[in-house]
Amino acid sequence: MWEKYKLEDAVPFGAWKLNQDIVVYPGAIGGGNWNGIAVNPPLGLIYTNITNAGQWGHIAEVAPGSGRGGRGGRGGRGGRGGDDAGASADAATAAAGRRGGVGAGGDEEAPPPQPAGAAGPSYRKVTPESGRFWQAETRYPCVAPPWGELVAINVNTGDIAWRVPLGTFDELEAKWLRIGAPNLGGGITTAGNLIFIGATIDSRFRAFDARTGRELWVTKIDAPAHSIPSTYLGSDGKQYVVVAAGGGGFLRDPTSDALIAFALPKNAK
Repeated sequence: MWEKYKLEDAVPFGAWKLNQDIVVYPGAIGGGNWNGIAVNPPLGLIYTNITNAGQWGHIAEVAPGSGRGGRGGRGGRGGRGGDDAGASADAATAAAGRRGGVGAGGDEEAPPPQPAGAAGPSYRKVTPESGRFWQAETRYPCVAPPWGELVAINVNTGDIAWRVPLGTFDELEAKWLRIGAPNLGGGITTAGNLIFIGATIDSRFRAFDARTGRELWVTKIDAPAHSIPSTYLGSDGKQYVVVAAGGGGFLRDPTSDALIAFALPKNAK
């Protein structure tokens, strides 16, 4: 892709360029900008999960009358998706303009609506292929691992207290490579010093020790939980943790309509 599109490196906080593809780290869902934080006041720690993956593309002019297209994308691994994918093929081709069109699987960000009576061009963000700066077939990001992390930060000093890989690719873990995975969605922390989080594209739900980052428990779920879990005390006296495992979204995951609840056995300590 670097050679094919004559890519350029972006500088921090630099704007995307008109008709010139660039690579940006972190990408549109990189860092902790999508997932928010969880706070554990007694420990003095805040937690966020991050994706280490780049974004690439350019700004293109939108042809007059091409419309906005849809938003969101269809999801599904290998399907069309992206941060604001969903413009029609004709609009996408027109939007690409002098860049020579948009390849299959590209992401086109819908332009903002024009005010009544407004004149002049409109623009959109275009990623010509693969959605992100990764190997599209595997979703292995083009950056040194870990590709997904859970990070704890000391609120008193700003220092990182600990960081651990979050998520896995089964085929790589079989080779003893546990290097994290792209993720979207947040976690919660409890008074018992646990962190519960789904988020990762590997369709797993995990519990970590909030003090050390050690993974304590993991289970397979119906689809990636790109959501934030909730917890409550039931009328039966049990503590429940519930997560929506819907998949889909910007990471092109398979979809589900599962809402999953977990609880300790009644007599557990």
